[in-house]
Order: sequence, then structure tokens, then C-alpha cells
Amino acid sequence: MIDLRTEELLTLRAACSLFPRVNGRAAHFSKVRRAADIGFKIGGRRVKLETVRVCNNVCTTAAAVERFIRACAEAAGEKPADEVNDEPNATRRLARALC
Repeated sequence: MIDLRTEELLTLRAACSLFPRVNGRAAHFSKVRRAADIGFKIGGRRVKLETVRVCNNVCTTAAAVERFIRACAEAAGEKPADEVNDEPNATRRLARALC
């Protein structure tokens, strides 16, 4: 849940740069929008990016993006990237699953 008192809001377009890069390219806006609207079904579980609507803009936060990526990793049965010391390709596999 986004805490508006402590988390700084970002537009979805600005949040694209926070997602893992694939082949040096940032996540496309349509993927981030899809993550917010209907989410991704991973391992039989639907995972959605937390958002809030402010005026006419859909916004999220950096912390919400981090929670979304962790939830995707857990749904896929993988450890989050910061817990993986012996497997450098974990972030790359997660990025491919999202894109």
C-alpha cells in the first residue's frame, strides 16, 4: 500500500527507469502501464503494481516498484536479487520475465 505521507510520487513514465533494464533498454511505458492496470500472471498468481490516481495522472512510487519486483520474484519462486550472491543472472532472468 502506498503511503502518501512518506513516499514520493512518480508518474508511470518516470517509473519506467526504475524497472530492470533488458539489453540496455529501459522498460517500455506500455509494460509499466500493464503492470499497473491488470498486472502480470506469474506462477498462477497475479501481481499488480501499486498505484494512486492524482488528478488525471496515475502515479506510483519507487518503493512500490521495488515491492512489485520482489513480489514477481517470489511468485516465480526465485530469491530477490539482493539475496542472491552466487547467481549473477537472477536479475536478468527476472527482467526477461517482466518484459
